[in-house]
Amino acid sequence: MIAAPEEASISVATGAGEWVALRVEFTLGIGESELAANAGNGKHFEFWRRAGAEGSYSGDLLEAEKLDSQGRLALITGVTGSPPQQEVGPTVTRKVIGVASSGRRTALDAAPTASVATPSLQLLGGVVHWTDAGVERTAAP
Repeated sequence: MIAAPEEASISVATGAGEWVALRVEFTLGIGESELAANAGNGKHFEFWRRAGAEGSYSGDLLEAEKLDSQGRLALITGVTGSPPQQEVGPTVTRKVIGVASSGRRTALDAAPTASVATPSLQLLGGVVHWTDAGVERTAAP
């Protein structure tokens, strides 16, 4: 028996200039991903993926994203993990990530969830801006 290809829903998450970020959600529960695509020249790359079935996902949660007209991205992801030396519940760390228009990812910061405010994420002139514990930070991906 040949398995039928999985169905997926595709939506536009954000756009800037000729670039769009597309979210692909697979209906049979194997996960979701996002890719950036240039409508003018067809250039595209995947910049985020979360795989697994309900309750057993692997990969970071995508909590915030910004895309500029050059195809660069700024992301904030949430990472679930256990705190060192503790057995009580998971903690979440947020990571700030810069993504070049080639798809190359660069980790810019990692801090406890409460320290990195997702609404603070900005991408201006290829420079990522965010706040960590109330202090504004910047970095180029």
